[in-house]
Amino acid sequence: MLMDISVRNLGPFKDSATISAKAGSPDEHPENVLESKSCEQGLLGAVLLYGPNGSGKSVILNSVGALRSILSGAPASSFSNPFAFGSSDRTSEISITVGARFVPYSYSLAFSDEGVVSESLYQYSTGRRSMVFLRSGSTYRYGKGCVRNRRSAEASVGADMAFLPAAAASDGGCSEALREILGITTEGMSLDAAVSMLSGNEELRSVVLRALRIADFRITDIVPGDDGVRFVHDVDGSEFPLPAGLESDGVKRAVEVLAVVCDALIGGKVVIVDDLDLHLHPRVVRWIVEQFSSERDPNSSQMVASTHDTTLLDLKNLMRRDQAYFADKRVRDGSATISRLTDHGGIRKDADLQRAYFGWKMDSLPRISSSEQLLRR
Repeated sequence: MLMDISVRNLGPFKDSATISAKAGSPDEHPENVLESKSCEQGLLGAVLLYGPNGSGKSVILNSVGALRSILSGAPASSFSNPFAFGSSDRTSEISITVGARFVPYSYSLAFSDEGVVSESLYQYSTGRRSMVFLRSGSTYRYGKGCVRNRRSAEASVGADMAFLPAAAASDGGCSEALREILGITTEGMSLDAAVSMLSGNEELRSVVLRALRIADFRITDIVPGDDGVRFVHDVDGSEFPLPAGLESDGVKRAVEVLAVVCDALIGGKVVIVDDLDLHLHPRVVRWIVEQFSSERDPNSSQMVASTHDTTLLDLKNLMRRDQAYFADKRVRDGSATISRLTDHGGIRKDADLQRAYFGWKMDSLPRISSSEQLLRR
């Protein structure tokens, strides 16, 4: 299960920024908190990230995909993207904390355009942080009893490669942490890739088709073929196959999102979705978010998503105050920040949050003056 994601000096983030799925102090909607053996206060089923364009929402969400790629063998330097506006620091850092069975693991990777700068894995098996390994360049340190076959593991890792996969071959804790991180699903696949997922998994295909029916798309089947994908529509009891090229962007986007969302719900996984509301009706988006609660999700799945759909900011019927995060851009240097709704005082659990958001002094909105007209007479 996912506990938190952090980035530093990556894209628009000059300083450290964190999204946490740990439940906070709000007591509304207890069904949105999932029980976790590795997190006493429980973990949130869904976390939503808001903010203006260019404020780093995609960067922090896509950092998990970058980390998964590096841990799967991609060179770390290929993801180098330090803050560009006047900073001399060329080292970016991605950190993630996951719960594997009873034990939380915190993994961090720092890298530049020259390769891995540092890397670490800590565990919290007794409630206190203990080191599994710590890497600085080509120098390694280990916790007591951690990582057997150290020399061969170190020798197998290049300067631009992550050490965790090599350590996982001979260490149970490293293996658990690696499995949890690689098990996170990052949405962003093409329609063909989504359909391929369905073709190879009958249970997933059945659940996605049921989701399309519930969400009123009136699609009874998705059929791949040599001439492309076809969507079968039920019209007055008759079925009509329609080529994907003639479908709306909303229908195709729904299949792409539902493929990974339903896969996460079935397997008890974490799914990360950037622009959840892209091309989708607000009622469809709301229904998707509703699935990630203890009442509807028996497998304790989680979703972290960015969105501009403010109808989801419904504290009365849908969300807790600790489920909402807001990205923003500093005026002075253009750097991005992320804050949790609960970091800002004065928001009661019965507040009209959608209305408050657009009149809020905390910003997290595009700074547009309504008095500025585009064309002048």
